Amino acid sequence: EIANSTSFDKFVAENGGFSVEVFYLDNSTVGANRGIVCCTESIGGDSKRSGWGIAESASGAPYFITGHTAENIYSSVYAHEASKEEPVHIVGVYNAETKRNAIYVNGSLVSSDSAAGEFTSADKIDVYEGFNMANVFYIGADPSGAGKKAEKCDFPSNNLTVIDVKFYACALTDADVKAAFTKSASVFD
Repeated sequence: EIANSTSFDKFVAENGGFSVEVFYLDNSTVGANRGIVCCTESIGGDSKRSGWGIAESASGAPYFITGHTAENIYSSVYAHEASKEEPVHIVGVYNAETKRNAIYVNGSLVSSDSAAGEFTSADKIDVYEGFNMANVFYIGADPSGAGKKAEKCDFPSNNLTVIDVKFYACALTDADVKAAFTKSASVFD
């Protein structure tokens, strides 16, 4: 029901934020940034950054990223390198009231930081390079407007097994994240 970036941003503000949960296994040895579940874009080069995502850095460290209106920048929180031997549970939380990002690994908070300004899903541009950034996200990559085609992507993630992805219309609490991890981990007990 979210038709454009303005309604997405309003949805986030009215719900006090949002959370993204992913349970995955990374079998890659590739030393490059990789999308796990993302919807981010740099519009006009690096001058306007918007959206959200959970990705991995070139060193294999998961991170949660959100775009913000102040200075048109990304705010990111990083975790330690993810396990290559067993599934990893990551939760990214954006709290709209405190303007903070947080990242949890296997139920534990590992990093949080202040975000700059209000969250922006698409820098108030409803359609960018042929697709609506407010309701597009990729699992295992990040959408790209390159070539003005929605099927383009950035940061593809080969050798990634995504077990589960969930979105929450709120900023999860520590207790909520621990419960989500316990439920996910029980699949392998």
